Order: sequence, then C-alpha cells, then structure tokens
Amino acid sequence: MMRLRMLAAAGLILLVSLAGTAAHAGDGQRALGLLPRNTSLVATWNVARSRLSPVGDEIIDILADSNIISGTVQRLRKSMGLDWKRDVDTVILGMDANVSASAQIVMLIEGKFDQAKLAAAAQKEPGFRGVIHRGAAYYQIGKADVAFLDGYWITTRRGSMTRIIDASRSRSGSARSNQELMGLLTNVNISTDLWAIMVVPKRTRQEIASETGSWTMQAVTASVDLRKRVRARVRLGLSDRDGVIAVGQWLQSRGPTHETIQAMGLSDAVRGVSVSRRDNNVDLAITIPEADMAKLERYLRTTAAQRATGSGS
Repeated sequence: MMRLRMLAAAGLILLVSLAGTAAHAGDGQRALGLLPRNTSLVATWNVARSRLSPVGDEIIDILADSNIISGTVQRLRKSMGLDWKRDVDTVILGMDANVSASAQIVMLIEGKFDQAKLAAAAQKEPGFRGVIHRGAAYYQIGKADVAFLDGYWITTRRGSMTRIIDASRSRSGSARSNQELMGLLTNVNISTDLWAIMVVPKRTRQEIASETGSWTMQAVTASVDLRKRVRARVRLGLSDRDGVIAVGQWLQSRGPTHETIQAMGLSDAVRGVSVSRRDNNVDLAITIPEADMAKLERYLRTTAAQRATGSGS
C-alpha cells in the first residue's frame, strides 16, 4: 500500500488515534516548553472542552481502552482514582517522529491531581525508585520514567526524563526553540478540541519522493472541533505545485473508494471534503457525520487491539 494514499488523512488519524492565541489551560501550548527540542510531532486533546459536548463526551471513552493507552499510565490513573472524563483536562503526545515511537514518545496529562497524589501512586508500583535531577523529582517504574512538572503528569521511556527536565530549565533546549515545528502553529486552530502538528521525518519524505517520482510531503497540521459535529481541518505541506494538484485530484477521484478510508467509515466524509490550495499546501475541511463516528471508533479500537497483540499488519 502506498504511503502517499494515506497521508491525505494523516492529521485526522494522528488526532483521533489518540488549536495563534494566548495559552490557557487545555490548549497544550504550555507543554511545548517541556518537550525536547528535537520533537517533530505534537498532538493535543483538550478533554475539558470535549466533555462539554455530546459528541466529545462520547469520544473520550476511547482513552480508557487499554489497547490505546495501556501499561503505566492506566495503572497510575486507577491508583489515583482518576476518571478520564471527570478528572483529566488535557492529554498531549509528543515525539521525535524520526525514530521509533517507543523510544521517544512523551505523554503529558493535565487534570485534578498533584505531585503528592502521583508520588503516592508511583510508590505502590513494583521496582519504584525516586530520582532527583537538577532539583526536580521523578520516579522510575519498570520501563517508564514518571514526573510531575509545571502542572503536568509526564510519562516517558525510562532514561528519557532527564532530557525533559533539561528542556524545562532552558528555553533553547525545548520544542519552543524548534523554529520549523513552531512555525506550524500558525497554520492550526489551537482553540479546538484536538490539534496536531508534524514535521514529516526525512526518511518518510524520501520514501514519498521515491513512490511519486517527484514530489514529497514536508508537514501536516490538523485541528478537530467536536462541539456540534466532527469537523476537521487538515493542511498538507507539499514540496511543490505538482504535488498539490496530485493530492487534490486523488482525494476527489479515488479517495472515497480507498480500502482503508472505507474501513474507517470515512468514504462519505472524504467524498464531501472541501479542498483548497494555497502556495504549496493543500487545505482540507472534512465533516464526519455522527453516525460515521461509531464506525471510525470501532476501527481505531480494533486496530489498536491488533497492534497490542501483534496481529496487525
């Protein structure tokens, strides 16, 4: 399956598998000061906003699926007595997309808990070890590092928390100093329920260029509004005008019948997509009917379960 055919929906997939204005609780901007400088993908879910709408409130249930968020995070959440809908305000994922997700993924959660509550839950875990780095406390639990920094509960791979603490102590060492990544924020609405920005990894750009024979993709930004309906806006940053035209034509002619889009239940949404072009960008506006969201959720849960058991492709 050509990677090119799925990139048109990349922003939406990043967000659900799981928006510039001044920062406030829930929009995820503050977390950029905690993510390492080499971060190339950030996805934020303003759960506090989503739970105010019937559509968003339903989708939040996906966070409790242990195949989607599993291991240390779910155990600590249960130990702290936290409910995803009632007690969690923001969920943020950051990673360096140039390497494997397991090596560089960082999850930040904002909600109704504090350092004492997190520390008490962490101490109940087998193999607990408390560590101090540059005056900041964090906890090692199995294969994970856990900390409470700047109001966020942070979970990352063991051995990676020192980089996050270092980033929090120096603006030049955090994602805020990554000009390429930060430049994408101007293309996304951070006041919506979900938003994501991604600088496409060099390896992926090369693969796309090899497949297309000419153009490639540089970046993806997306935002999703769940207030009254599921409305997604996605911008694909392409290498040249030929790529813009090719992606637009594919979406309108072949996108609705693509096997993966059909499996996700997005054929009608893609068929009705609004496509516009600006310089070397393709801007997409996609509305997903509420009835189709159930099929999309089932697809995401099934895919996550397959990956968890190693039976997925």
